[in-house]
Amino acid sequence: LLPPGLEIEDSRLLTRSAIVPPELAGKSGALTPVRLEKCGDRYLVFGDFSGGAAEFVYPARATTRGRFKVPPFRCEAMYSPQIQGSLVSNAVFEVK
Repeated sequence: LLPPGLEIEDSRLLTRSAIVPPELAGKSGALTPVRLEKCGDRYLVFGDFSGGAAEFVYPARATTRGRFKVPPFRCEAMYSPQIQGSLVSNAVFEVK
């Protein structure tokens, strides 16, 4: 889920779903993104995962002022849902 008060920055502005743009292509640790889907409140990343740690960074724009709690993060293997991970954070950020 995307943190409240933010929206995904889309440099392409062609569709809400596309092949990975060149600036985000390549390996991100153990994750090689293949397809991105930008939804209203979430960013879906599909790719090849080789195990271990991975990081995926995406641009976002602050749209609303206030203090917001970072929502939990969740991932799972598409065809093996028993392979999954999640992270719950108590972090709060402020947009002024």
